Amino acid sequence: RCVPLIQAVRSRGVVPQPDLDAIVPNDHSSVDAWLSLYGQLRAWVAMPDPRESKADDADALVTAAIREAPIPVQDIAGLFVYPKSFETLLQIKVLDTQLDRLTARLVSMLGEEASLEEIDGAVELTVCVAYVTHLLLWAWTAEGPGLPFKPTDPEPVVPEHIRAFTPEQQLAVVHAAHQFSASLAAVQLLVDPLPARDGGKRPSWAAFFEAVGSEMRIDPRELAVTSSISKVLAVAYLARDRQQVRRDASDL
Repeated sequence: RCVPLIQAVRSRGVVPQPDLDAIVPNDHSSVDAWLSLYGQLRAWVAMPDPRESKADDADALVTAAIREAPIPVQDIAGLFVYPKSFETLLQIKVLDTQLDRLTARLVSMLGEEASLEEIDGAVELTVCVAYVTHLLLWAWTAEGPGLPFKPTDPEPVVPEHIRAFTPEQQLAVVHAAHQFSASLAAVQLLVDPLPARDGGKRPSWAAFFEAVGSEMRIDPRELAVTSSISKVLAVAYLARDRQQVRRDASDL
């Protein structure tokens, strides 16, 4: 009675293999040990398959991505973080890199052995850090897939409501934006469930947009600019499913 349950638990992956091996008796001398194992195996078999749960979560992310649903910012009524296009994410990445470098420079200037001249320079650098931070907050909370300012503008004027954010509110916006990182990672996994280390092949971004654009009959450049990257990835996932259905049908 235990053997098929052991196989079921192992195949469904509901518990780590070492945990399963640890409670399987080495011989048949103890009836109590096998009865205890049987009860534990029945409990494990009743557990939901974690792979099914992950698939359900991934499907929910795909649905949200296609709708390009914004994420509400906690404790700030009416404020949302919006999914961004591939091009916009690249521009946000540039701003994020600038912020990292400015912050690192500021920390080094305010060390224990900092001179008065370095401290005076740090005051000006602090203004730059605050400005780039405001640009990032503005970019994420601006409605739509693009930036609220021209990337070529040397000094965009940040709205007053962005400059008025408290440190706690700034962190809340960042937390909401990080949820898109998790969504993007999960949705991208759906495009090619097999990781590269296991032989999976994810296309280059250029080839990716060309392929999805061909499937949707949309200019690849427009996809990169006007649609959120999570939506594009989700569409690619659905297109892959349609192709799989066609291949399965042709094999019949």
